[in-house]
Amino acid sequence: MTEIKLSKANRALATREGNGALTTARITLLVPSGFDPAKSWPILVINNTDNFNNADSLNEFKDSATAAGWIAVAGDAIDSEKDAHGNWRSPCSVGALDYLGLVWPGANKWPVACGGMSGGAKNSAFVAGEVAKAGHPLIGLLMMGCNQDMATREWRKGSPPQFLGVPIFLSSGKEDTIATPAESEAVRDSMKRTGFSKVRLESHDGAHVVCQPHVTEALQWFTSASGATPTPSSFDSFFKKR
Repeated sequence: MTEIKLSKANRALATREGNGALTTARITLLVPSGFDPAKSWPILVINNTDNFNNADSLNEFKDSATAAGWIAVAGDAIDSEKDAHGNWRSPCSVGALDYLGLVWPGANKWPVACGGMSGGAKNSAFVAGEVAKAGHPLIGLLMMGCNQDMATREWRKGSPPQFLGVPIFLSSGKEDTIATPAESEAVRDSMKRTGFSKVRLESHDGAHVVCQPHVTEALQWFTSASGATPTPSSFDSFFKKR
């Protein structure tokens, strides 16, 4: 865990729509076994539901992510979240990616996916849009227990580059009474009507919980859909060609 100073652009992003000023973010980071910053590694940016730090949700994803060869990172404001629509989550998450590009040269071009559970899934859509606008290669959205289509909202608000082509993995519990299977289907259908071209909805036997096999499946799909194999060396070769 480390604290960073936000760039001028991310400070401006933090204060849009009347949100309070923000200058500092806290980064929580976990890397896979055998990590070598000289190679390229995919990064999963974790988002939490409203009024909770992103780092609090990191434990729900870190084991599956790092086992799949992904870095898991959470960026948080030093103060508590002030806005339900991610006005502070976005600059902190983008700031985390920017920081990694400074400490590990070239890391700002490593592939990125955004993910979360419940409200964290919805906040992931807002953060993903800003990640794409900041020029980081966005290759996936992992949305678990999601009952609202915030990806469409983010698209209509700012049209992030290549956003409609980003793979979106929706995970739905058959026993979920908070984000019901019917609501998950409605989210999928709404995204498809908007024009998102790669949307998957998968179900599991549980309730409103993170399904670990779905985390693994989603990350593998993101690497495959991006045209790369899920190995760091292949990512390195793939993104040097772009």
